[in-house]
Amino acid sequence: MADAGESTTDRKQNIDRYIGDLAAADSKNAVLEAIGNLLGVPAPVGSPSTLDAIAQRYKSQADEAADVQHRVENVAASGVPSVWVGSTGAKAAEVVAAAGRSAEQMSEAFRKASKALYDLSDALTSAQSKDGDGREQLRSARTMLGGGDGFFDDMVETDDEESDRKRAQETAGTGADFLYYAAQEADDAARTAARELNKYAAEARAGQMHTDNISAADRLVLADVGVFGGPQEQNELLTAGDLERSGRFMEKMNPQDEARFERMLADAKTPQERAYLVKALAAGMT
Repeated sequence: MADAGESTTDRKQNIDRYIGDLAAADSKNAVLEAIGNLLGVPAPVGSPSTLDAIAQRYKSQADEAADVQHRVENVAASGVPSVWVGSTGAKAAEVVAAAGRSAEQMSEAFRKASKALYDLSDALTSAQSKDGDGREQLRSARTMLGGGDGFFDDMVETDDEESDRKRAQETAGTGADFLYYAAQEADDAARTAARELNKYAAEARAGQMHTDNISAADRLVLADVGVFGGPQEQNELLTAGDLERSGRFMEKMNPQDEARFERMLADAKTPQERAYLVKALAAGMT
């Protein structure tokens, strides 16, 4: 009997195996056993309505992030005091620009995540429908065969019995194919959604730097810093891994090393210099 907690890939593999058993079955009881095994494989699990609700929530969050971006851009357009600096020298203009880009990226990520969930919901609805049709065919084939044969009955199969068995076998085969298509669709959709959602989570860059040694504003600017030239979002100097490792190193610093590193950051002339210092820290080179 299949395990309800099995993965989408395991479900597909089990169905494929039982389809082989069904095709190779040469007796009524063997066909009934294959049908029972196929019906024992759990249907694609999940709630499309729940996925739709989460997707709608993400879409609303995307709209809110876009509104934040618009308000931040208005602040940037009105001008900010260039004399204000954070604890590592991140000027207000840098922080505002970084906040605007972060809000833009957040809005885009929420929208793409929303679409990924809507796509998963649609695929799951389709897969569950196919699976339901397949199970109906399998139950119909089982009804056509009636109860299992006894030991001696199963030893000899008349021509009529063979004809009935093959007809039921064909019906069951159609149902089994539906189960497999459903499992394939659910497996593909789950993999695609997981890949997309993991990608958007990995792009949440500033949050990777878990340290209280520098301010949230400075962390935001560091995550946003790009090399000179080219699109900002495609040229970040610090990877999510750099940010995570540097944060861990900062948390382990003794007070003297922490103060020395903060002075180095404060003395840096450009955001890029600060980012390279953090990158060196992440590599264990400071």
